Amino acid sequence: QSFFRLDNPVIYSVLLLIFVVAVILIFYKYVIVPMRFHFIEEKRDLRNKHTQLMAAFAELDPDPVFRFDETGKIIMTNKAGSELSKNGYVVGKKLREILPDTKNINLEECIKKACKVDIITHYDGRDSKFTLTGLPELNIGQIYGSDITDLKEAEAKIKIALRKAEESEKIKSYFLAQMSHEIRSPLT
Repeated sequence: QSFFRLDNPVIYSVLLLIFVVAVILIFYKYVIVPMRFHFIEEKRDLRNKHTQLMAAFAELDPDPVFRFDETGKIIMTNKAGSELSKNGYVVGKKLREILPDTKNINLEECIKKACKVDIITHYDGRDSKFTLTGLPELNIGQIYGSDITDLKEAEAKIKIALRKAEESEKIKSYFLAQMSHEIRSPLT
């Protein structure tokens, strides 16, 4: 009987301990758990927004972008990529049907080794460069296309100008040699 008396300090200690544990449990249940849940939801929302932004980024790209699996089947593309097909449907087709220059590339190996391959091709009257990249962590590959027709035309113009400059240099050298000979001949 003496143990349960109100003036016993052990009772106060036990009651205080029970009170502290109860406050901690209530705080955990009604503050910590909801904050953790809210944090997880915000993290998921940010990840979804990031995914949507990246998808919009690829979708708005004026150049073709393809995503394919290890068998070479196209699983995603943007609008510019869809326009490479006559009927506008490329998802589900094999990559080699759209880009024949990929026939000699082992796509499965390229994905596993995260390789990067550049393919220059002439397609529909335009020159294009397609960069194939393997993403082993996602078990997919991506191809980013770009129109390099203007670059090729500029390169051709530079080659013509360089050839003309070399010819001009030869003509100038020949002319100077002839003039030098003509000037020296009468003097001798």
